[in-house]
Amino acid sequence: MSVAIRPLLSLPLAEICVVYNEAFGDYVVDLSVDEESLLREMVLEGVDAAASRLAVVDGVAAGVALVARSGWDARITAMAVAPAARGRGAGRALIDGVIGDARAAGVRRLELEVIVGNAPAQALYDSAGFRPLRRLVSYALSSAAVGIAAHLEEVHIAEVARRMAAHGPPDLPWQIRAETLVRLTPPERGYSLDGAYVVVSDPGARAVRIRGLVTEPGARGLGRAAALIGALMARFPDRAWEVPALCPEEAGGVFERMGFRRGELSQHQMVLEVG
Repeated sequence: MSVAIRPLLSLPLAEICVVYNEAFGDYVVDLSVDEESLLREMVLEGVDAAASRLAVVDGVAAGVALVARSGWDARITAMAVAPAARGRGAGRALIDGVIGDARAAGVRRLELEVIVGNAPAQALYDSAGFRPLRRLVSYALSSAAVGIAAHLEEVHIAEVARRMAAHGPPDLPWQIRAETLVRLTPPERGYSLDGAYVVVSDPGARAVRIRGLVTEPGARGLGRAAALIGALMARFPDRAWEVPALCPEEAGGVFERMGFRRGELSQHQMVLEVG
């Protein structure tokens, strides 16, 4: 049995999708992709195709690690091994290869998320030296219409991203940092209300996802974030509202006070100081 780590681009995109879908086929959430959706995901999350890797087991591509990079930071945006190749060292070879590549490229901080309860993945990342930073939680509200929509202002998503960069925590999950939010395009939308800013998925859809939320320092503690979300619910009634499992646990109070139900899915945000 042999395991080799190869560049992601050693395969054409269609074959990369096959490996990806096989590796994530039994994942707790549906992550299946086609060529278009995989490219969209890679662009949105800043994946560096040249830094991403395949695990080849006995000559067959059986695992994938997508790696995003931004300055000194990097993130493993997706990593999995096909069921038939698990327990044969492919996961260890992938994570060691990504860490070695990151170190050689001058990356100082490597991060990832792992779903709480995924014991094999957690053990692998623990053994590779990653440490937990925080728990990331999810929320949902089936339908609501509270607040007043009159003063809600639609703003450029880049404006929300600028506020996030200036006033958000520096160690937010990669997917809700300013550098990622700024890549979003319509039908995603940005809104503001009295110093609070939010990015949401298509508000015309039946389910709306809250992608990023930030309040300027001078407006904190005044209920402005809740007022903003309430105004959105009033403008777009009869929607299901979702917060993905990327919300820092310590920041979830605004949703709980508004009646959002905490979801069963949560993640550990983990980091490794590489340099």
